[in-house]
Parts: sequence; C-alpha cells; structure tokens
Amino acid sequence: DVAGNTQNVFTAANSSFTMTVDKDAPTIAITQPALAAYTPADAATIGIQGTASDPLVNGTSANLLVSGIDVLLWHVVGPTSYYWTGAAFSTTLSTVPADGTSWTAPTPSAAQYAAGGGGPADKVYYTMARAHDASVLADGNVSYTTGNVSGFSAGTSFIVDGTPPVSTMTGIVDGSYLNSLTVLNGTFNGALSGIQTVGVRITTNPATGPDWDGAAYTFTGVPLYNAVTLGAGTWTYGSL
Repeated sequence: DVAGNTQNVFTAANSSFTMTVDKDAPTIAITQPALAAYTPADAATIGIQGTASDPLVNGTSANLLVSGIDVLLWHVVGPTSYYWTGAAFSTTLSTVPADGTSWTAPTPSAAQYAAGGGGPADKVYYTMARAHDASVLADGNVSYTTGNVSGFSAGTSFIVDGTPPVSTMTGIVDGSYLNSLTVLNGTFNGALSGIQTVGVRITTNPATGPDWDGAAYTFTGVPLYNAVTLGAGTWTYGSL
C-alpha cells in the first residue's frame, strides 16, 4: 500500500487461485457398426458404439464432458437428409448425446429401422461422432461451446436391409417329365445389401428327403441345400 505494507497472506479461492489450462481437444472413434449390412433387428441390437478420451498433455487433462459425445445418424432419400433425434427421423439437423470413454448412443428400434423414416425401408445409413472435454470458462461455466471439441470422426456407413432376397429357377417347366438333367440355372436378387449365398435343394420328398448332396441321395442333413455358382444376377448348379 502507500504506507509501504505488502500483502504476504493469501486465501484460497479469494486472493489465491489455481487453474490448469487444457487447450487440447479429446479424441473419438466409432467401433460399431463394423459390418457392411444388418437386418433391422441386428442394427438395433448393435447400436452405435465408440470410444473417446481426453488424453493427458504435459500431465494435464480436463477429462470428458458428461454426456459430451455428439452422435450423428442419418440417411438420404433423393435430395433430403433425415437425421435421428433420439425419437424419430427428422429433416432438421440433429445429434443425440452419449457419455463416457466407452459410449453407446440411443439408436432406432428394429421397427423404426424397418419403417425407414422416409422413403423405402431398406437404406444406407451414415454416422459420425465428436467429443467435448470439460474445460470451462474463467467463470466456471460449462457448455458445449466452452470446452475443447474434437472434429467429427470419419463417416461410417452401413446398410439396413429387412427385405429377404429372392431366387428363381429358369430353363425347366414345373411338373414336366425329363429323361436327363445335367444343369440347373436361375436368377437371384439380393438388393439392397447384395446376395451372400444361394443354395438349391434337390429331393424326392420335400417332407422327409432323401436330398441330393452333390454325389448321391441321402437322409443326412435334410433339408440339404447345395451351393451354386453365382454370376451377375444368375446362378448355376451342375453337380447332378
């Protein structure tokens, strides 16, 4: 002061404050979904999962903000994007919150995936996520705009396909009598996710067998479907 006295006693949170500066954004990654395509039930079960962290830098970390994960889930029909709000799909840009270093976001139910939320039920979905840490303003306020925030993770896409594939047989007439049979042919359609396998069953009795196994008729493993050779929308079976 003017008289020459100097303060040498300090009171915590009054005349003495300690603070730590965290300028580094957290990290985030999506771990599920990891497959190219799911049924509506499987997509609802696996959900959207990921990891996040606010790593120590020079021994300092504000840690993750509670419910500080923003998750985007959307699909596109024509020129319009539909965003998951946590309850329904909307044309308004929306995110849903998640929390923790190993997080799971609220996602559509199997019925909501099957309904599609705009356009056909089978769709390609996209998801991204970002994380906020718990760093605050000087006055102690915490908000989604005050903490350090990561960029959105790289986009993950996956198909939700609830439509069973369809196969047909071509080149023979139902109920006909043949004196020889060397090959069977047909077509298939597995849109949207694509076909995985096609099997053909050859039997003398659909209820009990025996079924053809590629070399002989057998009662083992009935019903028995033999793998076919796939082409561009067509299949062929020649082990007769």
